[in-house]
Amino acid sequence: MLQHLSFKIAGEAGFGIKEAGLIFSRVLLNQNYFVFDYSEYPSLIRGGHNTYQATFSNQKLDCFYSKLDLLIALDQQTIDSDIDQLLPNGILIFDPTVCKIPESLHRKLVPVPLQEIVKQAQAPEITKNTVALGAAMAIIDLPLSALFASLSRSFEAKGEAVLRMNHLTAQEGFNFVKNNFPAITIKTPPSEQTEPRLFLTANDAMSLAAIASGAKAYFAYPMTPASSILHNLAKMERAAGMVVKQSEDEIAAINQAIGASFAGIRCAVGTSGGGFALMVEALGLAAITETPLVVFEVQRPGPATGVPTWTGQADLNFVRHSTPGDFLRIVVAPGDVEEAFHLTTKAFNLADKYQIPVIVLTDKLLAESRQTVTEFDHKKINIDQGNLVKNSSENYQRYANDPSGISPRALPDFGQGLVKANSDEHDFAGYSTEDAQKIEQIVNKRARKVELLKKELPPPTIYGPQNAELTIVSWGSTKLAVNQALQKLKNDSVNHLHLTYLEPLPPQTKLRLEAAKNLVVIEGNQTGQLASLLQEKTGVVINDRINKYNGRPFYPEEIEEKVSQMLKLKAQN
Repeated sequence: MLQHLSFKIAGEAGFGIKEAGLIFSRVLLNQNYFVFDYSEYPSLIRGGHNTYQATFSNQKLDCFYSKLDLLIALDQQTIDSDIDQLLPNGILIFDPTVCKIPESLHRKLVPVPLQEIVKQAQAPEITKNTVALGAAMAIIDLPLSALFASLSRSFEAKGEAVLRMNHLTAQEGFNFVKNNFPAITIKTPPSEQTEPRLFLTANDAMSLAAIASGAKAYFAYPMTPASSILHNLAKMERAAGMVVKQSEDEIAAINQAIGASFAGIRCAVGTSGGGFALMVEALGLAAITETPLVVFEVQRPGPATGVPTWTGQADLNFVRHSTPGDFLRIVVAPGDVEEAFHLTTKAFNLADKYQIPVIVLTDKLLAESRQTVTEFDHKKINIDQGNLVKNSSENYQRYANDPSGISPRALPDFGQGLVKANSDEHDFAGYSTEDAQKIEQIVNKRARKVELLKKELPPPTIYGPQNAELTIVSWGSTKLAVNQALQKLKNDSVNHLHLTYLEPLPPQTKLRLEAAKNLVVIEGNQTGQLASLLQEKTGVVINDRINKYNGRPFYPEEIEEKVSQMLKLKAQN
């Protein structure tokens, strides 16, 4: 029975690499496979080496695999850069007039004259990617009609001539391989899965979650890898009844969001680390005025401009400590597409209920990688606006000293009360004060919210056996590779403790850490930010750490290898 297969198409930017890969993935989706994709591209306006790869399986996938069963090389750079990913029994499709294959390479070679086929078909050079897809269809032994259907979805809007040309070039690539390499195939038995599924990125899921949560405004300045949230919501704004605003910069975006929230509109703002750096002063404004605010912070490696189109997890300390002063904020980090949807809906409720900023922290891997998921159950979404006053009285106090710390929240012009928002420290009525006792009282009032909040934070999730010899601790997108690795390790020696709520930590976190026999933290930064956070908040010191900070995500294979080595060493000791 098929476990998983991985393919990659790569070549020069401008030759439709990502679109070609997505067309191929949709073929597999339509055959009811689970698919997880991943793309790489440089931070260039034009040119550079682009790749698209995906793993597909007839079983649920948590992550893609780095090692490849099929590599489609559209240029020499692919041979030079990506050939080491091809498994020893892997298949290489390439154009022999373009690519020079090392004599030492021992793989199944399928030379296809891509450019010659395109020339004979009198088609544009870019369609060599479609020829290659046709060749790949012959190898994976799926009907060419499935590729035609996927091509139609991508190109039918461009007219009959373009669609016919792509069908023709795909047919030529398919025929060439069938006629010349009939013995080189990968058998792909049909998947038995039939339930409706979606193929989404975390940015897609967060966009849908914002709409499902009743958000009516979104503000952002484009910044990779958060930009597609802005693009998604802009396409849907009329249907969703939203205002979607591309602001002049990040400072304007967050202040516009705060203004909208003060007026009673559920809204969010989105950016990456560099943009969030510009927002931090206004984040304090939301905190001191107790204005609900949801911030999507989609990480990429820093500091400064960093590596804009790659991934990392180095903003955890930054978002936890940004802005002067003490105040409560929530930092929640989804680990996959489903969590991105459900935790975003939860973020809007928590922001309203506790009248605080909630930061949804993801990264480029989650933001741009599509994953097969079951359809979201919208019936489970409950919109909770917290202690919202519909009709305020004349003696209304915006920051009334409620025992919970959560003051009744009235909206401007809804009732007789005067609704104030003061960025200076203030008393319970909202008037500026420098009185020592009043300052202490209002700070304590805001701080009391955390006790109620901690009671509703869910504990970290344990995957695998409860009583394992080794517990992997991770947060955010690292969950993907860790859980996929667990499927291969499949023994009682290792489990996985996945954290989503990082600020504040759920109270049960310490108990779960202390119950583990041995701990290792896996995270995508150099300094071990999660490990330091856990030591600070729980006193649990985790010395074994696996850190990665080269812009690439963790792969299941490397986690399998490193965890297996750790288990062997611990067994020897």
